[in-house]
Amino acid sequence: MVEWDRCRLVVLQQPGSQNAAPQLQPGEQSMAVATFESTLTDIRIYSEVGEIKSAGVADALTQRIRAADLAVNEHDSYGASEALNGFKSLVEAELNKQIIGGAQAALLDDADSLISQLP
Repeated sequence: MVEWDRCRLVVLQQPGSQNAAPQLQPGEQSMAVATFESTLTDIRIYSEVGEIKSAGVADALTQRIRAADLAVNEHDSYGASEALNGFKSLVEAELNKQIIGGAQAALLDDADSLISQLP
């Protein structure tokens, strides 16, 4: 089964499926898997709804995600990790200042998901 959560694809195993993914047990939560594109969409949406208050902060976040994407495409895991850690640092620096509400947790979750996918 596929669900969308904050513009991220979440894949859950259907009961009776032969897939290798474990089935969720009661009380367990699915893990959202971020992509560079879904993270850029999150930045845009949170900016539009005012949870990223500054266009400059939104632009800086976008630049860091694009830099990470470029680094991955160039097989530069270190560069991608640096860009994503810079993204996280910016989000953390702007917590409750220029980044508010659900944007805080969502963007940090995006970064953690992207970092976990690096080779």
